[in-house]
Amino acid sequence: MIDVARIRSFTEFKKLGTTELQLALDSAIKDFEKGTRRLWSKEEDYTELQNIDIGSPPIKLVWFKLYPITSISLIEWSHGETESDGETIDSGDYNLHASMGKVIRNNGFLHPFIKATITGGYTNDEIWSKFPNIVEAVIYEIRYKLKRESDLNIAITSQGFEKGQTNLRKDKHHPRFVEIIKTYKRWV
Repeated sequence: MIDVARIRSFTEFKKLGTTELQLALDSAIKDFEKGTRRLWSKEEDYTELQNIDIGSPPIKLVWFKLYPITSISLIEWSHGETESDGETIDSGDYNLHASMGKVIRNNGFLHPFIKATITGGYTNDEIWSKFPNIVEAVIYEIRYKLKRESDLNIAITSQGFEKGQTNLRKDKHHPRFVEIIKTYKRWV
């Protein structure tokens, strides 16, 4: 999603080791993707398995975590069958909404098990050009995590010297990071 080389161009990150910066970057990206409930980085042959509960009504619509989708292949099978027994869904049997990561079955309903092999997401350059606020959020979060680890002033709100008790600040993420996550959060 975002590479270390570009992040290193910011002054406060120049003195950090590549490994330390890469770990902080990976952690911030993981938190961002978890918070938005979607994957952003460009992936080839990403596999996602959807299980539809036995008691739930039949469905025609499935949402995938990785989008926009450039290519997809779908296999579906029922209870009591294995993936090797499954049928490939022909592209004419569903509508693909690539920009939203959504597949709608045209005729009938989807089987309980669906395996999707997807190529999609955004390249590093696309993230920087189309979503500068995501880059901003990740940079805020890296700064916040590094400062929180190195400087106790930001992490500690109070300290009881009699009992030797330390109360850590409750917020795990930078407020701006959380605000930007909310703008991209997927609610399905």
